[in-house]
Amino acid sequence: MKKIILTVLASIGMLMPSMAQESVQIKGPNGLLSATYHKPNGYVEGQKCPMVILMHGFRGNKEDSNLRQIATSLEQQGVATLLFDFSAHGTSANEDFKFKELTIKKEMKDAAAIVDYAKKLPFVKGIGVVGHSLGGAVALMVGEDKGKGTIKTMVLMAPAICIREDAIKGNMLGLKFDPNDIPRSIEISEKDALGRDFIEEAQQTNFLKIAAKYKGETLIVMGMDDDIVPYSYGEYLEQVMPNAKLEQYKGLDHGFSGKDVAKHNKAIEDIVKFLVKQLK
Repeated sequence: MKKIILTVLASIGMLMPSMAQESVQIKGPNGLLSATYHKPNGYVEGQKCPMVILMHGFRGNKEDSNLRQIATSLEQQGVATLLFDFSAHGTSANEDFKFKELTIKKEMKDAAAIVDYAKKLPFVKGIGVVGHSLGGAVALMVGEDKGKGTIKTMVLMAPAICIREDAIKGNMLGLKFDPNDIPRSIEISEKDALGRDFIEEAQQTNFLKIAAKYKGETLIVMGMDDDIVPYSYGEYLEQVMPNAKLEQYKGLDHGFSGKDVAKHNKAIEDIVKFLVKQLK
């Protein structure tokens, strides 16, 4: 009788929801990357589910409110999520890797390491990516690197592909410089500086050419009041990407905020609906 009871309890335990959240340190090319992944609400051990990796923008972190809102909604609809801090950002910052050492390609390699980690998680059966601002530009690069076979779909929120033209003009990310004589570093705060390598890479990276190579279904989301990434760059992307759809929102800025909260929520809802449709 005791053996039967234990067997029944074990069987019941297999059907119980597992721990939904886990904080991890993932080995990246520049050091450990701080990340948190969430299994879907009501996840039962042994199930497989899709996962969306969310990438923050320049000088942002994984606590970004838009990315958190998207993640929470996805988790409610059966999709796991993973948020992380790029090198030199948030809780991935460390003394061994300075912000001024950061480049776009180094961020791409961070993202690639995160994708490789997610692929190995036993409960993950498909991967999507969301990238905001510079995270959107990086998402395009990792999409080209990994391909549709690994990254099934992506959402680009105000992807900062304009940094190429901005860097060529000498006015990028609010920093002004001589584009033909770039200083070794440019101070952006009391603690941080942007290095010459970052700017030179920005000048040389053809994001539209990179974007054209990604074949997965893509949603491009632009705020029409964005004064950092003009909405026309979303139109350029839609033209060159083989399976892209552009959504533009009047009254929303680069951070997808504005006076009309309903429009913000509609943009987030559209992103979540798109991802659920593509991944489930």
